Amino acid sequence: MFKILFASLLSFFAITAWSTEKSGIIGSIDSIQYLPDSNTILVQGWAWDSINKSAADAFEVSTQGQKSEITINKIIKNTKDDNSEKNFSISANFPKSLKGGLSEVEVEAKFENKKSIKLKSQDHKTPYIHIEQIYTRHWILLIITLFVAFFCSTKKYLAGEKKLSIFLEIHQKKIATTLTLIFFLLVSLGITGSSIRIFLEGPFGNASIQTEGNNKKIFKTQTIRGDEWGVLMPNVIAQLNHDPKFPIVNKNIGIEGQNMGVIGMTGVPIAQLSAIARPATWGYFFLPLRNALAWQWQLPFWSCLLAVWWLMNLIKPESTGRNFALSFTFCIAPYAAAWSNWPLYAALFPCLGTAAAIKIAQSREWKKSIFWALFLGYSISAWILTLYPPWIVTTGTLLTLVMIGWLIDNKKSISIASHQITALFLTCIVIFIFIGSWWLDTSEAVNTLKNTVYPGQRTLLTGGDNGFLWAFRGYTNLESLTFGTGPWANQSEISSYFWLPAITIWLCIAGISRGKKHQWILLGCLLFIIFHCCFLFLGIPSWMAKITQWGRVPTNRGDLAMGLSFFLILSLASTGWLKTSKYKHQILLTISISTTAWLIQKELLELPVEVFPRNSPVYIISIIIIATLITFWIAKNHIGKSITLLWVTFFLSTIGFNPLSQSPKNLSPEKITKELASDEKGTPLRTLVIGGDGLGAQTLAASGIPTVNGIHYYPHKELWQSMELSKEDWQIVNRYQHLGFSTGTPSGKKSYSVSSAAMDQVSVIIDPLEFEFKKIGAQRVAALEDQAAILRQSSKIYEIGSHKGLVWFAVK
Repeated sequence: MFKILFASLLSFFAITAWSTEKSGIIGSIDSIQYLPDSNTILVQGWAWDSINKSAADAFEVSTQGQKSEITINKIIKNTKDDNSEKNFSISANFPKSLKGGLSEVEVEAKFENKKSIKLKSQDHKTPYIHIEQIYTRHWILLIITLFVAFFCSTKKYLAGEKKLSIFLEIHQKKIATTLTLIFFLLVSLGITGSSIRIFLEGPFGNASIQTEGNNKKIFKTQTIRGDEWGVLMPNVIAQLNHDPKFPIVNKNIGIEGQNMGVIGMTGVPIAQLSAIARPATWGYFFLPLRNALAWQWQLPFWSCLLAVWWLMNLIKPESTGRNFALSFTFCIAPYAAAWSNWPLYAALFPCLGTAAAIKIAQSREWKKSIFWALFLGYSISAWILTLYPPWIVTTGTLLTLVMIGWLIDNKKSISIASHQITALFLTCIVIFIFIGSWWLDTSEAVNTLKNTVYPGQRTLLTGGDNGFLWAFRGYTNLESLTFGTGPWANQSEISSYFWLPAITIWLCIAGISRGKKHQWILLGCLLFIIFHCCFLFLGIPSWMAKITQWGRVPTNRGDLAMGLSFFLILSLASTGWLKTSKYKHQILLTISISTTAWLIQKELLELPVEVFPRNSPVYIISIIIIATLITFWIAKNHIGKSITLLWVTFFLSTIGFNPLSQSPKNLSPEKITKELASDEKGTPLRTLVIGGDGLGAQTLAASGIPTVNGIHYYPHKELWQSMELSKEDWQIVNRYQHLGFSTGTPSGKKSYSVSSAAMDQVSVIIDPLEFEFKKIGAQRVAALEDQAAILRQSSKIYEIGSHKGLVWFAVK
């Protein structure tokens, strides 16, 4: 969603620059500087009216809602070159102190003839100023960190940790039952963390969908979760409002319909056998809407918590309490929260599958082998149907190595029997049934998707393009997730885990050399970490990328598997691994702590302000203390303390990011909107939506109105054939796309032109006076007022009414 917004802003700035240049007004900013002592912004640049041969006589500088007017008398002329008449150097004072962080600065140059221009930097970007500040919340973070450190050192904490560990070990089944009951309670109350309200309360949602139920929430909705509230949820609601419900091909999305089987992650409800292997969508088949929405949101968290706990308990059953704490910490990690809990859903099924494979290897009875074979087949099927190769490949690689390691570690206690071989054949049959049924209905769409520019051609990525600073971005999450980033990043992309490479390597090497029970699992985890780091920083051969499928993995999508490997290593850590001579232990501990501290200060000091603008010395000190304490406690075998501090770190990172609210009770099409979109018999007519960059059309589709454009997972060939798209332009539209139409002046003297400002966006600019709406199957045209004004001039359509700001036209 943010990519679309970014592209739209670029287009706006380009049009603005073109129009001002045409009027003879030109200029740019050469430098901009903030002086904190005087609360002043210094701006140097040039501005010129080439028609009237005059310089600007006044300026207006705005930032953070404050304005500073500068008249000609305050302009200091720059006489460095022969064009000194065009140059200016101004000093803008502001009455109120400016807030810290990175702020946009708007500089407007004004001329005597009332012309003006908003100046950009030389690279045509919006200028920023960075103001350093120590925030109150950073002091609070430091105090909380010191308090946790002190509390973990008390006898009361140690006694409580021991009691809790014993309780968790004794009452495993009761705890699992309690967690399941909490899940059902939250579902019954309709509690969700979704930002669906953004989509429903937008201009198109407000005009086309009537919402019942309160919209009270804790914390703000997250715009950055656009793939969840702006893509997945409109598709879910479109399935509910389709007649009949839950189709395989939704005829309301695009003139040839959208095959819904290609939608991944938690997916959408489809009346198909493979829906059984998409448990996040089950609620829509048997629950009221409010509860079904809550089911889809809550399931990834609670089920992944139980799955990871179960897997850890199978691998190391003597650490039940620690395993629960690790599993819970893994599920509240910033990386999970920032991606709408989808990483948890992607980790759920491979963890279940690995656990089932272990149970098959341990089984001695036919009945148990058959049960776990069915379970394994189901888990693999559901894992495949998440349809996101980067997470499938990375978690699959890690857990394959873990499973191989477990088999070697336990080779003396397992034996291959006929019922286990039969179980594996049964597993293959289950996979064939679920994936086969999905493939029969979806293969054509999948093949079309595979041949797209994006994401179809993303198959031979060889890595090696991940910078050192970006790899360790997780140190920023205590600030960036809740309070935002700079313009070069966003909360989702910057989210990661809290890496501690020095102590992790020390644990692995010590465990492999001394840990007799789990040394091969540890070796598997270490091999994965080494391979992943090579992939990140050095790259791998193209033949290896193709064979291993790592060619489908961008270098910024391996965090999930890396995080899981770290938690598995902590689960396996045992007393005595790090025991050595006092002198040697102190040297290794000093190296681990100093290396980690150096890494953190390097990361946080060198990360560009455009990525992480709200940094401070207090924040850096807090992160160094957290990392130092965790490293120290692990080295001293106080794993419980390290997990506690890590849990607090993750909790503070994510608590303000999840907008807990109650799901809408009911969503129904707006009556007046549906009447305007329908014929005399009340049948909704196919509508072309002008504006909204695809989301507007998708919103109408969600209300049950068939649309021409929308969010298309693959190009709808029938549409582009009807528009007689040229062969040269096919590469532009051949992609997953937010397909938006807007009015304007097409290039090439045609009735329309296409462009793609972002890899997942296709923009069509039409000339409303010449464009043949009927030719693309449109019977209605809908637009907000800003686009409707020019549409009224077209002889191809005529206005029939409006509702809540959405204007409707009928195609002649």
